[in-house]
This record gives sequence, structure tokens and C-alpha cells, in this order.
Amino acid sequence: MTSDYIEEKAFETILQALMPENRLALELMQKTGMRVDDALSLTYEAMAETARIPGCHSLTYREKKTKKLRTVSIDPKFREKLLKRPRPKSLWLFPGRNPEKHRTRQAVFKDLQRAAKLFRLDGKRIKAHISPHTARKIYAVNLYHEKEKGGLLRPLEAVMVDLNHESLAVTMLYALADQLSQRNYPKI
Repeated sequence: MTSDYIEEKAFETILQALMPENRLALELMQKTGMRVDDALSLTYEAMAETARIPGCHSLTYREKKTKKLRTVSIDPKFREKLLKRPRPKSLWLFPGRNPEKHRTRQAVFKDLQRAAKLFRLDGKRIKAHISPHTARKIYAVNLYHEKEKGGLLRPLEAVMVDLNHESLAVTMLYALADQLSQRNYPKI
């Protein structure tokens, strides 16, 4: 089932009901456009390395799905929040129950589904299918609007490059997800 887009404020409200580690992973995805597998498989050292380089606000990683390199911008305050939290001795930024393994995408998905079921908008349950990938769609929509407002002539192409997409058609499903969502779920 494909994930849907919901308004960023609604998504952030849902995030408040999540377990703290899952919320942080989804916030990282929302701020960077990372896929859930990529965010969860980050090592603590990879994130800490960016903090050791003066003025560094980016992280480069290899996407699990495409095997391509991708560089994302990391807000220094958010990075500090990730690095300063108490966690078990583990190589992973988001350790699982067993510290030798990273948190699973299923754990994040189940927690998000639980919180989304609790959320009501105008007294009604959200009909949209919310999943961790919703965070990536929110990122893409925000990036598209930012580039468009900045006067970029081809904002869709900028989003396509940022997300490492091969196809402009796929990028449109992400960057224009807010408009598609309004057609499918007009009351969200």
C-alpha cells in the first residue's frame, strides 16, 4: 500500500504520541528526506563524524534501495539532540531491543500506526495511509515549495536530483503529494 501525504502540522502532532526513539527517526526522515531503512541503519559514528568537522552541516550515506550516494543537510541543533540522548552502548544511532542490531522499520511503522489511529481531525479519523514514508513525502513537498518560491525555474527537477529519483514522474508523486492528497482526501 502506498503511503499518503498529510499536512506537516498534523504529522508533527502524531509524532508527539510516538515512542521517543521512533519519533526522532521520523523527524530525521522528515528533515532530510531519508528512507526509513537508511535512517535506521545510520551509525552513531557517522553522525558524530559530522559534528567533529567545523562548519559541517551535511551527512553523506549510501542509499540501501538505489545504492547511490546521497548527501543531506543536518541541522546542528537536531544533530546535537540525536547525539546527546542517553542510549545503550551500540554502534547504531537508533539501536533496537538488541543493541547489536538497529531498530527495525516494522517497529517504527507499528508505533506510527498506533499513534495515527488515535489522531482525530475535526472529530474524524484520518483516512490517509500514514507510514514512515509519509515523512519523505512531506520533505519533498516542502523542498518543492521552497525551490518554487525561491524562483527556481525547474523546482521538480531540483527535487528529483535531491531524492536521487530516476524519473520525473515519480518525483511528481512526491513533490506534488499535497495536491494529490487534496484530491483523494479533501477534508484532511
